[in-house]
Amino acid sequence: VEAEDLAGNQAAHPAEAIEGTIDRSVGLELPQGARAWIALGRAFVEVREAEGEELSSLEARDAATGEAVGAEVFPAPGEVRSAGDLLDVPSRKPVAPDALRSGQLHLLSAWLPDPARPFSLALAARDAAFPPNERTWTIEVRPPAPLAREDLVEVSIAPGGADPPHVVPAAELGAEPEGKPEAELEARRPRGLRLAEALLLRQPRLRDLSVKTAPGRVLHATLELGDEVRRARASSDGVRFEGVDFAPDRDVEAVLDLRGALEDSLELRLVLHGDTRPPRLSAVAPGPRERPYFAGAAEARIDLEASEPLAEVTASRGARRISGAAVPGAGRSLYRIAGLGALGIEGDGEHEVLVEARDRAGHAAEPLRHKVVVDSGPPRIAPVGERDPDGRLRLEGSKLLLSVVDPNGVDPQDASCRIEYEAEAGGRGEATVPLTHQEGDVFSASLRGLPGRCSGSITALVKDALGLATGSRPEDRIPFVLVRPAPAWRRAVRWRGVDWILADPPRRLYLSRTEVSNRLFRNGAVIRGGSYVLPDLARFGRPRYWTEAGEPPRYLRQDGTIVPGDDFPVAGVSPEEAEAFARAVFGARLPAWSELVASATAENPGGRYPWKDEDAGRAWCNHRDVQPGSPVAARRALGMASREGKLLNRAAHIEADFDPYPREAVEGGAGFARLLHLAGNVAEIVRLDAGGHGLAGGHYDASYAELGLDREPPPYGSDAIDRWSKTGFRLAMTIEGAPAEFIAAAREGEEP
Repeated sequence: VEAEDLAGNQAAHPAEAIEGTIDRSVGLELPQGARAWIALGRAFVEVREAEGEELSSLEARDAATGEAVGAEVFPAPGEVRSAGDLLDVPSRKPVAPDALRSGQLHLLSAWLPDPARPFSLALAARDAAFPPNERTWTIEVRPPAPLAREDLVEVSIAPGGADPPHVVPAAELGAEPEGKPEAELEARRPRGLRLAEALLLRQPRLRDLSVKTAPGRVLHATLELGDEVRRARASSDGVRFEGVDFAPDRDVEAVLDLRGALEDSLELRLVLHGDTRPPRLSAVAPGPRERPYFAGAAEARIDLEASEPLAEVTASRGARRISGAAVPGAGRSLYRIAGLGALGIEGDGEHEVLVEARDRAGHAAEPLRHKVVVDSGPPRIAPVGERDPDGRLRLEGSKLLLSVVDPNGVDPQDASCRIEYEAEAGGRGEATVPLTHQEGDVFSASLRGLPGRCSGSITALVKDALGLATGSRPEDRIPFVLVRPAPAWRRAVRWRGVDWILADPPRRLYLSRTEVSNRLFRNGAVIRGGSYVLPDLARFGRPRYWTEAGEPPRYLRQDGTIVPGDDFPVAGVSPEEAEAFARAVFGARLPAWSELVASATAENPGGRYPWKDEDAGRAWCNHRDVQPGSPVAARRALGMASREGKLLNRAAHIEADFDPYPREAVEGGAGFARLLHLAGNVAEIVRLDAGGHGLAGGHYDASYAELGLDREPPPYGSDAIDRWSKTGFRLAMTIEGAPAEFIAAAREGEEP
């Protein structure tokens, strides 16, 4: 090369030779040809720059549209044998096309516009020659099908220890539970799979969890187990996780996310239960009273409740053994071992059976010794007592005793006996009375409603726990004869706070010893909070002289002291109030005029007073002409008074329980001394024989002559005496119609 400038000066340097290279092609090779690997949603193409070549650009385009496709070039990790070898490539640092190392293998990574569809990738290369050489390769990218159930072969779960693995074929994996929103299902196709039920293991550890798949279909996987997340690269035929621990004694869900070449997901859910505790067994009673009763050995069974599902449950006696099964539809771990007769259970009585069980994890439960009672017949009935020469049960009292024997026991709430009898005095009858459990096997029944002397038959009506009832067998019918003496009645009874006196034995009539006091009248069944609670008495409000607060009147004594009126007779009540009180509180009534006269004058028949000595009796009753200095005169109140001591009226009452009789009369057994204030104090409301009510016995403001009981009083009803301060009442009760509790208290002596 020679050179000369415009002035004609020639170059001072000697000529130099310029060497050049003729480059007629792009120096880029595709070792695998027009083939692309698919992984992570990308297409990977192997490229190598030839020795001595230098690329200036390398572009990826959509062959169909010419649009550029995002692409990067990475150093290759080595020879690519499967898509799994490409998982770490995107984590490397990309290389610019003009910085490729000649002779070394690189990978071009191009994002797929739609990984689920075939795609033509145009790869255009240009070198640094002048002018540059260019070449374009067209690579057909055919993505694989998305992951599906068919890509799974089996799941193998190897527990910790030496237990063999649980191998679950893919066909046994169920789809996700029904009920998930359709939008969610559409967003995660293919649908996830799950193991049908929790997998029970003997310890909370997996030696190995592996999923076998079709070759090359899964590239990597993620395992989520509680708070732990683990990742693993797939081999050619699946993925494997080793040494997996989880929480014990509860269900733990393991979520295995399998990823294919398109980064598509196939989710597999497993529920693991590392059971470290043995099961607990408890017997469930098939019948009442929490005891296992059966009508025969063939029907005998054992019902059990377990703390967890069981793999095996058996019952044995000696060398014989039978198995049980779960009770379907129970909603809990219930098991039944039926057909216990196969264990040699025969005959009525108690039989012991050994129950053993093992849970699904292989843990053995503590053996349970269970007792089964077989009873093929109703209770056995036997009378308690002596029999007469005719073989009849001889009863001399009012109580029947029966022995009721049954291995099941009987229901005491459903036990009675039917009594058919013929009275000695004539007449037939039938009665059903309840049986009451006494102790052991003994039951009792009351015969009080039967005639004193009668005979007939007694049939016990009893059911055992199986519902087997007596009454139809000949031996259930017991002949009897009752020779009970006539009952004797107590002369005095203390019942419900009242002293009751047998005032008229032939009539079996009891009268209260005293007039009803304010204290006794203050009963919650009648009056509460200052008002009557009985609807029939609402119009009266309260006793006339009581306060709105429900307090009885106070009394002013002769010495000027004010005392509460609790022990004074309740005054100012009408017959309706008196009758309602007697009925509601005691089941009693007011005495009739004739009853009161007969009771008061029993020792002075036809007399005016209870006592024969009329002069002596003047000092024994509270009346207007009472003798000064007598106990009654000293005891009389001046009248009712306010809290401040103001006299409200001149109701000269004395306490209802004040005894005015002299000691010699009481100790001498005078009959009239047993009933207080039959004359005087307050006029007592009585029933008249012709109907209605009247006032008997006079009051504190009447003369002694007006206290006589020799003539029937006029009917009650005058406005002048309605709810009067001079009236009161006492109680009457006859054995006929009296409450059973009162009859029991009034009967003389212990019940035979």
